[in-house]
Amino acid sequence: FREDPASVCDAETRDRFLAVLKGASARPGRGDIEYARSDGAEFTLRIETYRPGTGPDGRVCVVAKDVSGDSGTRRALRLLTQATEQSPVCVVITKVDGSIEYVNRKFVELTGYSLGEAIGKNPRMLQSGNTGRDVYRGLWEKILSGGRWEGVFENRKKSGELYWESAVISPLVEEDGSIRHFIAVKEDITARKRVEDALSETLRDMRCLDAVKTELQRTHGEREFMERV
Repeated sequence: FREDPASVCDAETRDRFLAVLKGASARPGRGDIEYARSDGAEFTLRIETYRPGTGPDGRVCVVAKDVSGDSGTRRALRLLTQATEQSPVCVVITKVDGSIEYVNRKFVELTGYSLGEAIGKNPRMLQSGNTGRDVYRGLWEKILSGGRWEGVFENRKKSGELYWESAVISPLVEEDGSIRHFIAVKEDITARKRVEDALSETLRDMRCLDAVKTELQRTHGEREFMERV
């Protein structure tokens, strides 16, 4: 380095840098250190060090590489993981054969199945038997052809309790166009379904009452007519 590390980083980073140098031995060492450019932008420098010989001259070979892109990718992955794990909806990723590779925290909370119980299993373990086979047939035809499927299931938790969920299932397409995984985003709509069912029942009752009222009025009208005749 032509400059003192202190000229391009703060004291803490400089100390870490010097520690990497002092720790260099015949075997290569490596460490990532955060730096700040003159414009204030941060970047990650990966430093690899080794001593080229065994002499006491103290020489150390240093190879430094800007890996900010890699660091940015790692940060993006961490952010994506946090968003998925803290999502208020269930996220399930399966292989093409349907075996589960990933479920998030909400799936565990909703279904009662632990991560260990879900991984490797097929989502059919949630089936209640109340969803028609034609629904699943249409689902598989859609996603295997590269399309997105949307629909509603009545499923069963580990406890045996039934629940309703809306689902959006899509293929994860590789760069070569192949499909190796599917992702399902599912929301518990049990409470909403109960409200909708109650509303539908109320509307049916109202229509029935209207029909009875109409019939009574018609009958009463006919009786009055006959009495006048």
